[in-house]
Amino acid sequence: MGTYNVYVGSDNTTGELDIQRITGVLLQMHDGWTIHRATGSWRGTVESSVIVTIQDDTDKVIETVKLLKRELSQEAVGYQPVADIQYV
Repeated sequence: MGTYNVYVGSDNTTGELDIQRITGVLLQMHDGWTIHRATGSWRGTVESSVIVTIQDDTDKVIETVKLLKRELSQEAVGYQPVADIQYV
């Protein structure tokens, strides 16, 4: 179990940020997550992006990253371990 930030850019086919598809993948894979809207750049092109924070089994998060990459025709989707979320 760990907490991860997942970095997702705009769909390479449409050039649009497809929040609906991203949300669909997250709903099918995880019980909880948070999406933060952002602006990023990939290979010199500025694009709309999101940072998704997920706390779950590491293998499941990596599976989600691979699924997002495939579903959104991405060249890459980044993920980064971060400090665990604490709950009250």
